[in-house]
Amino acid sequence: MSRAFVKEDASGEDVVVTHRPPLPDGVPNLVTPAGLAALEGERDERRHALQAVAASEPTPEGRRQLAAAEEELELLLGRIATAQVVVPPHDRSAVDVGATLIVRYLTGPQAGRTAEFSVVGVDEADPLDGRVAFTAPVAQALIGKRVGADGAFKAGSVELVVRLESVSY
Repeated sequence: MSRAFVKEDASGEDVVVTHRPPLPDGVPNLVTPAGLAALEGERDERRHALQAVAASEPTPEGRRQLAAAEEELELLLGRIATAQVVVPPHDRSAVDVGATLIVRYLTGPQAGRTAEFSVVGVDEADPLDGRVAFTAPVAQALIGKRVGADGAFKAGSVELVVRLESVSY
């Protein structure tokens, strides 16, 4: 396991810490209102869980769990503190964070197929559930564009082009 996901607690034991999704340096932590609400709900759940672990018998495993829970809560609080909520723009014809898009692949193995997804904050992203981070190449290729525009991006080593078919908020 990478040391990036391990923290040593006071006893010198390794503790596995779940890290937040990466946010590139210098990029603001944009979130939708629903994304901020989800982060705040997660914060409340983590605080409750932390209190439960802290109240339990101080075993070596309990201390490791407490150290991991404290670190994860600290990372989450940092993400909430830097969150910048993006509300739907007045001009809802252009792609921005919070938009739901329908695109048609013009090139690549999916050429001719359509896909629907929402552009969201990095903590909200779940591509399998149709939520793509605004930092993802496909989102970056389409932000600011209007229906009918094409966006080109790389997926691995493949250059793909999609046409924006629909934008809604």
